Amino acid sequence: MSMNYKIKFIKKTQVSIDAWDLHFEKPEGFKYKSGQFIQVNIPQQHPDDRGQKRWFTLSKMCIRDSLYLDCLQYPQRH
Repeated sequence: MSMNYKIKFIKKTQVSIDAWDLHFEKPEGFKYKSGQFIQVNIPQQHPDDRGQKRWFTLSKMCIRDSLYLDCLQYPQRH
């Protein structure tokens, strides 16, 4: 089942040299289990060759109004 939500970015926290937790407000009624994946559309003026959609892992348990996504930073491609 595919559902669309608009989510509000709150902050990012660096958890290691190449990994970040991205913290968002959790949409009302959105339920998930830690470890599930979601696809996120990230509007950009100049997207790279991958376009605007990215896959993320939901990294923390479903708690209150929080939604956390894992983000790994890869070296720049030239």
